[in-house]
Amino acid sequence: TTTTTTTTTTVALLEVCNGASTNTTGRACTCGGDCFSCMFQGAPLECLSCKNLKYFLNGECLTTCPAPFAMVGQGNFGRMCALSAPAVTVATTTTTRTTTRTIPTTTTTTTLPPGPLEKCTGTVTDVTMSGCWCNGDCFACDWRNNVGPLTCNSCKNSMLFFNNTCIASCPDPLIESGTGRFGRVCVSPVTSTSTTTRTSTSTTTTTTT
Repeated sequence: TTTTTTTTTTVALLEVCNGASTNTTGRACTCGGDCFSCMFQGAPLECLSCKNLKYFLNGECLTTCPAPFAMVGQGNFGRMCALSAPAVTVATTTTTRTTTRTIPTTTTTTTLPPGPLEKCTGTVTDVTMSGCWCNGDCFACDWRNNVGPLTCNSCKNSMLFFNNTCIASCPDPLIESGTGRFGRVCVSPVTSTSTTTRTSTSTTTTTTT
């Protein structure tokens, strides 16, 4: 007598838990502690963001940020520890004129604190949710508050993304990829190789008398 036993192991789907439900199946979940969003596979895994005024750094939720990180964000959610950039100095020049005379020009210099390195998509940043913009035909770019737009990451207005710039046509041998006004890129053409194999069969008949 032969007995066959089959064991079936079901692996839980890997999802993201945001608050109290997962992003794919919508099932109830929790990240625990001060963690607000986390990777979830039947149980909480790596933390992705924090709540309760805590600052996110390397998968942990901290009360304060260690040097050289700066505390970024406000409100109960989404605060993080980020490396700060050098301070930015902005000069404002004011000239006042009246009907009879011109008052000498006054220049005021203000040093503004830099913001964290963020992603600007459209008109809003991903970390501090601040207003932002990207230059020219760039739709998404790196951004620092009090510094402005940095490296371009994608284009709009049907322009093509190539080497962090937005161009009207792709240089040879690259070709266009994408449709619509956003997200078009220059890519390498796909080369296909076709191999044909032919088999020839010869039959010989021998007659013996």
